[in-house]
Amino acid sequence: MTHITYVKEIFCTFFLLWFNVKSKAQPFIDVVNFSLYKSRPTNFFSSDDNSFYSNSFSINSTLPLKLDSNNLISLNPFVDSHRYQLKTNRGSTRYTSIGIPIFFIHQWKNTHWKTSAGFVGRMNKNDDKDETKNIYQYGGVLLNTFWKKESIKFKFGVYLNTEFYGLYVTPLLGLDWRVNKKLNVFGVLPSNMNAEYKLHSRLHTGIAFKGSIASYRIEDEFFYRVDDNYIKLFADVYATKKIVLTVEYGHSVLRRIRTGKRTDSKTEYLNDEKANGYFLKAGVAYRIRMDKE
Repeated sequence: MTHITYVKEIFCTFFLLWFNVKSKAQPFIDVVNFSLYKSRPTNFFSSDDNSFYSNSFSINSTLPLKLDSNNLISLNPFVDSHRYQLKTNRGSTRYTSIGIPIFFIHQWKNTHWKTSAGFVGRMNKNDDKDETKNIYQYGGVLLNTFWKKESIKFKFGVYLNTEFYGLYVTPLLGLDWRVNKKLNVFGVLPSNMNAEYKLHSRLHTGIAFKGSIASYRIEDEFFYRVDDNYIKLFADVYATKKIVLTVEYGHSVLRRIRTGKRTDSKTEYLNDEKANGYFLKAGVAYRIRMDKE
């Protein structure tokens, strides 16, 4: 058996195990995804400061391990690196987040229910402050999935994380809906929601919402917080059956940039800047689609 054939067999076995547990309504899984992101200010909202600039890149992956027919462990390591600059700053600063979320997925005897429980550990820091302590965050996710038929599945749960400004807790509501052979609607709010339409076997387009809250340690008591929401149009071009080139264009909504200080379990924000703008994102992914072409 050649080395290439051996690697192919490993990959085939790897993903067949993953498919046995994952929802069929979820249209795809990105095994590895790399993307570049650029955001610039606009003048759409006169009340905004419109001074936020960012250049970012991210790498994330999905590494599943089947325990038995009803249980699965998934590792989802990621690296996010952002260079942010506000008009009020003298220069830009790079912030990095590195984490390895671990998820346990259980298929109940009642085949209409599935539960995912995850531990999320990450390091969020200012790259210019290597000596800074207390740069670690710990969180958890509990997400239940319920369905009566394979084409539409509902999700609900909770997410919490020890942000540098305090404990963050939010409910989760999600949907995996294969409307027809061309249209999929899927996501979990408040993180994301996507409507994907297949124009061609090699071209998928759509519209999506993305929301995120992140805090980074500046110094021992000080942190940088970015609350970001945006609406985007996207196009996924399938160079091959598995290699996908992605392009996104959109605009932020209610983006807030804050620097804060937390002492004695009390948080004080030193500023609060609104900084909406457009963004452009491009990337490449090794993707496994789970819907039938």
